[in-house]
Amino acid sequence: MLEIRSRYASFIVDPNPQSFVVMHDHSEHVLAFARICEKPWTRVGVVTNTDFHAAQSITLKLDTAKKDVRDLLGGKKCKVKDAHLHIMLEPGECLVFEY
Repeated sequence: MLEIRSRYASFIVDPNPQSFVVMHDHSEHVLAFARICEKPWTRVGVVTNTDFHAAQSITLKLDTAKKDVRDLLGGKKCKVKDAHLHIMLEPGECLVFEY
């Protein structure tokens, strides 16, 4: 976690409100947002299942040409199809990924 924080420190603590983007999903149990840095162009997404009792299937729109993203916390590889991330989050699971 400290390695991730130090790698992205410049924009994790950026007070500019435009560096923080709320990402939407259909589930009330999913919290998703991105931090964006323009120079160099970097985006880090955070998505978490706030339900600690049930898994949640989510779909998030990602403006990326990437075919997959890798969780920076646990290394889980997640497919991106048609600019959408489709994943099943286990109870309380959190993913952090660069896209």
